Amino acid sequence: MAQQQIAQPGAVLPNTASAGATPSIVPDILGSEGAPPSQNTNLKPHEVRLPLGDNVFLTVGMFRNKPIINVRQFYHPDPADVNKMRPGKKGLALTPKQWAKLKALPLLGAILDATCHTIPYYFGGIEPKMYDLGSEKYVTVQILHGQTSITLHQHYRPYGAPDTDPVMKRGIDLTIQQWEDLESKMKAVDKVLEAMENGKMPTDKDVIQSAIVY
Repeated sequence: MAQQQIAQPGAVLPNTASAGATPSIVPDILGSEGAPPSQNTNLKPHEVRLPLGDNVFLTVGMFRNKPIINVRQFYHPDPADVNKMRPGKKGLALTPKQWAKLKALPLLGAILDATCHTIPYYFGGIEPKMYDLGSEKYVTVQILHGQTSITLHQHYRPYGAPDTDPVMKRGIDLTIQQWEDLESKMKAVDKVLEAMENGKMPTDKDVIQSAIVY
């Protein structure tokens, strides 16, 4: 496998971060588009971000000293500063156990079925297919706006709300292309998680390199 450039922890890739910014990491070799811009923050974000397109990233890192996997859309708080990105509200955080369930889901049949129903003149309806990841988190294959969508979402009630209140939903809708990109990066995420279990940080150079060559 040909060697490709990766972002070293504490280093800034050319044209990807403004002066004084703390790079959050991320090798463009693991994605189909360039490395994501760095967040301009005083906190070092110990996470790896893998692009899925349209500012959506698959990330793996630490939260409260525990490993966490995120599928989340980022945004530019300042449109004039393309090097500054922040995580948005659209997304879903997963524990390693929920991540394992996500990888094991038999979604291909549901995706093909939904895609057939998006073909013009195809008669008959289709019900969304929902899969449980645990802790009120789900994956749903459905048709949204005439296109197949793989939706990662969570059901919840606002803090303090009575059980009689309706359940609310939050999450993110992925296109088929984004889902396929996510699938192609599952082994890389697993490599990072394995290293973290052995006491490594996700942004360590050797961790990134082991995730690339799998």
